[in-house]
Amino acid sequence: MNKKERKKEYERLYYLKNKKEIDIYRKDWLKNIKKQRRNEIIRLLGNKCIICGYKGLALQIDHINGGGRREFLKCSKRPARYYKKILESIKRNEGKYQLLCANCNWEKRYKNNEYN
Repeated sequence: MNKKERKKEYERLYYLKNKKEIDIYRKDWLKNIKKQRRNEIIRLLGNKCIICGYKGLALQIDHINGGGRREFLKCSKRPARYYKKILESIKRNEGKYQLLCANCNWEKRYKNNEYN
């Protein structure tokens, strides 16, 4: 067994021995990453609804051309990855996203028939 294989085996055994603690740590870490990315997205998009100017917890990241539900469902098991994808798009100035409050977002969805 070479050095690389021994290290891999050690890591596997360590994980099996400490699985519960490691899984809790990973879950907390991912939760924090998701929160940090979402907060950065909101900051980059101006911290307020572009329609009514609302500032608060009910802000939502809206897909300007619709299709957000499909995009979210592709990454639904990995929300931190979903926010990373949005954040990268915003940093590239692709213009795909805007910030709306929950009320304005639902009104937009209704007016544009964006239910799917």
